[in-house]
Amino acid sequence: MPIEAGSAIATPRSARISLVAVVPIVALFGTAGRSAPDADPAPAGTILIREWDSARKQYLHATLTPDGNTQLEFATPKDWPAATTVEYPHDVLRSPDGKRAVLIGNDTRPRKEDGSDPPQFPAFLCSFPQGKNLTPFGGNFEPAYWSADAGTLVVREYPADFDTNPGGIGKFVSIELKTGKRTALPIPDEHWLLDRSPDGHRFLTSGKDPDGKLKGNRIFLLDRYGKVVRPLTDETVRVGPAKFGPDGKWVLLRAAQRSAKPVPGTAAWKLYRTAIENPKLELLTAVSDSELVGGFALSPDGKRVAFDRHPRVSVELNPEKVLDPEAETDEVEIAVVVVGLDGKDARTVRSVKTKKPFSIQLQVVDWR
Repeated sequence: MPIEAGSAIATPRSARISLVAVVPIVALFGTAGRSAPDADPAPAGTILIREWDSARKQYLHATLTPDGNTQLEFATPKDWPAATTVEYPHDVLRSPDGKRAVLIGNDTRPRKEDGSDPPQFPAFLCSFPQGKNLTPFGGNFEPAYWSADAGTLVVREYPADFDTNPGGIGKFVSIELKTGKRTALPIPDEHWLLDRSPDGHRFLTSGKDPDGKLKGNRIFLLDRYGKVVRPLTDETVRVGPAKFGPDGKWVLLRAAQRSAKPVPGTAAWKLYRTAIENPKLELLTAVSDSELVGGFALSPDGKRVAFDRHPRVSVELNPEKVLDPEAETDEVEIAVVVVGLDGKDARTVRSVKTKKPFSIQLQVVDWR
């Protein structure tokens, strides 16, 4: 997969843990770090987060307001299929108006080595946050993004044998929700579709140079026909997710400098922005090399960004046993942070402390 290993948000489907009903999550808001009275007003909308609850071994979804006044839990769809192997959805992505969500189920069956039982990941639409009007929407999808008018959903469609086929990255397809019309998008093979420009004329992808002239995975700007316009990153960084700004003239992205001090298993992911006409990475906000950025989302007005900040912890904590899942660290903090696009006015809107193996994980999913 073009998004490199070490990403805090890339989770192989075969290893995903299913979700169940959301229970109340108490947000730890405070006055520290808030803006002065004469600063810009708090941004509107809500931030959708995913939180790991180790006591129940479940993922939970909830929304947070950027100013910390309220929170809203995502209601469990009461008519979610009662299948024993397809449990509560792992992927939840809200429509731009925040009124609907696409849900992707999680097949928890053990895989057969001969691939005779391909996993099933059914997709559904429902109202948000009520979780009502659950409607089947095909299957073996991974949501990429909604169209601005919420009429079309772009997904990555997996092949039936993707669990056993190393090259089964799948194809990106746009689906009109009213008609069901499907249109394949002109994305190069082995490229990961990241976003589409607000005017619909350009794509962001990550992957290798289709012409084979450039080394390593990069983020590329493509035209509407899938032809490369230019790379937006170079070989000095590892690349992760990227999103167009509201005017389509700049891009917010997650990247890791290859020159950063190595920590086994975790890249030094940070947030950057770059213009698309004359690409040059500019660090958005200071995150030390002992920390990393996971998921992120732009505010609806495009003036702020929310991201989850994690400790950059080695996967080799036990010198006697590599990748020991029980090896512990000292207590560390995981937080959801909101910051302006100038890197200023940073505020923590959710904060938890935990040890590895982490009893809590936080991930920013979207901001509507």
